[in-house]
Amino acid sequence: MAENNVEQLNQTKNQHVFDSEEFKCPNFLAGLNKCKNNRDIVNYVNSIVDSFLPDENTTKNIGTSESIISTSSYVNGGEYNGFIYPSIKISYSTIGYSYHIYDRNYLYSFAYGIRKLNLPNDALILRYVMNFLDSYFGFPKETTGSVARKDDAFYDFATAHAEEFYKKYNIPIDETFGAVDQMQLSGEFPLSALKGKCVAECAERAALAQNILKLCGYNSSIMYGECESRGQREGHSWNVIYDKNGNMLVVDYSNTVYSYKNGQFIGREPYACSLSKETYESQNGILNMPDYSYVDGKRVREKYNRKYAIGKSLDMQDEIGSGVKL
Repeated sequence: MAENNVEQLNQTKNQHVFDSEEFKCPNFLAGLNKCKNNRDIVNYVNSIVDSFLPDENTTKNIGTSESIISTSSYVNGGEYNGFIYPSIKISYSTIGYSYHIYDRNYLYSFAYGIRKLNLPNDALILRYVMNFLDSYFGFPKETTGSVARKDDAFYDFATAHAEEFYKKYNIPIDETFGAVDQMQLSGEFPLSALKGKCVAECAERAALAQNILKLCGYNSSIMYGECESRGQREGHSWNVIYDKNGNMLVVDYSNTVYSYKNGQFIGREPYACSLSKETYESQNGILNMPDYSYVDGKRVREKYNRKYAIGKSLDMQDEIGSGVKL
């Protein structure tokens, strides 16, 4: 049975027009491997990020719309293809809260880790992104009450660090509110407030992944919508990478796949599946993709598919704006 499932999955993959060479980032790795010390790495990362300068057309918000009269619950149809600048407010996972990615420390840490590996090629970079996200945020040990715990983490940061944070980033404090209330009311929390708290969910993981993928040179997007897998449906955020022909690779660092050896669970891997441009366009924002697991090193097809709805609900596939927010 397992061998038949592997064969079926491979047949499905071969139907996709997909050039895996277009998903590599040799230039980033070549430049990184020339760095001799941490200062070189910081300067190298800064040189790349500084090339992603925002302009007057840069969006102010990604994720869900802040307007209660908006006809769409998701900004830009649920997709953002750019680098997430500090000026961009991320409004998604925690109801009533939003946050920004202000610092670059996570990018430096990611680059340090890749440099230490001294990879001969970039084949393992996408997998290492998940390892880094797990290390940076800590992976939630349970999902029950995760939203409340995330709110607590943001609030704890505001009460302990709001004033020094505003001073560090030269952000004016409205004396009417004070630093703590301003941070909560305006959604100016730094995403780094969740570092090591084991409460970050898909939206936060996908946001950092988006900037890491951009740093590496991938043509990536962060997606917002819904996902259905293993019989469960929920609001979700994930990433995709495009090749030069518009074919896509879905990469999910939160709704992952499981790996087993000799019948025992041994770990998690990022979900990854390719889709041709033609198939993607024909599905009208609903991606129907094979689900799988790893059994003794082999990719085994699961009984059910997983579905992703981009910027919409799976219940209302022809309408944008009914997504359920985590």
